[in-house]
Amino acid sequence: MRILPAFLALLLTACGYTPLYAPSYGTATAVQHAQIGEVTMAKTAKNVGERRVAQLVSQRLQLAFPYQSAQADTISVEILEDTSTLALSTTAATRRAQINLEGTVTITNPAGKQILNTKLTTAAPYNVENTPYATESGKTYARLNAARTLADEITRRLALFYRTQPQP
Repeated sequence: MRILPAFLALLLTACGYTPLYAPSYGTATAVQHAQIGEVTMAKTAKNVGERRVAQLVSQRLQLAFPYQSAQADTISVEILEDTSTLALSTTAATRRAQINLEGTVTITNPAGKQILNTKLTTAAPYNVENTPYATESGKTYARLNAARTLADEITRRLALFYRTQPQP
């Protein structure tokens, strides 16, 4: 009986089974199935925070899908940011707000044909404090957290997309 779990684990690894959302899915699995020529971000330079979000998402996508060839698919991402109020207490001393990020991801093949266009959203809450510095600090952290989450979700979706496409 003690040998059975070890045998089953060995059997699963021997057949090449890897879960899709395993922690190690990252760059290795995504790159195996994707031929990416370039990752581009739309210019939405409203403020420093939004530029930082675009930069962070771009860096994470370029790490996940490194440049392979000019004759490969191109990923373009446009990010829109919005802030909304979550809650207001009866004393109006504590408020919560959240940063909402919506990313539109488009994959274009080398011939210029759009093969995927999808929208992904993420949100991160923060406290609105009585001191402006604390509020800005919380907002900055929430913005970066939302950007990381959005980049990871884009990477997962693109890895899944390329994994399900027929390979040339």
